[in-house]
Amino acid sequence: KQAGGNIWVYSELNVGTTFKIYFPRLVEVPVTGPPAEERTVRGGTETILLVEDEEAVREIVRETLLGQGYAVIEARHGPEALVLAEKYAAEIHLLLTDVVMPAMSGPELASALAKSHAETRVLYMSGYTDGSVIRQGVLQDADHFLEKPFTQLDLAARVRSLLDASPRA
Repeated sequence: KQAGGNIWVYSELNVGTTFKIYFPRLVEVPVTGPPAEERTVRGGTETILLVEDEEAVREIVRETLLGQGYAVIEARHGPEALVLAEKYAAEIHLLLTDVVMPAMSGPELASALAKSHAETRVLYMSGYTDGSVIRQGVLQDADHFLEKPFTQLDLAARVRSLLDASPRA
């Protein structure tokens, strides 16, 4: 309804159920820039700690990052990530974490990780919109947020952008 659509449901016992989904008509085509195949993103060799509780999402993100040349340490949840980070002596350049996870949220993980890896930048991802995540006080900065679903190109671009940004203050 927020986008101007509607869902109509009709159900009759022993007959069945009908769902009609109405989408708003697109009045004009949005300008999105060059086609994805024409855009490229420079990869890197930095180390990324990937924390995602959904295996399928974690697998796709891992493969995308490895394809860009990054070293990836992956964990299923915050406590596992902290154990892996503690054992990892070298620099962890970026924490890429889901916002909402069992046992420990992404912001809680970032705070705990900062104690031993203060240099680590953070990129949050979530199926919740950036507006709702920020309005509810879960995150403070929309620049460090990637809304699911995202394309591999969007992921690669956001990761590279954060890694190339000025050092944390």
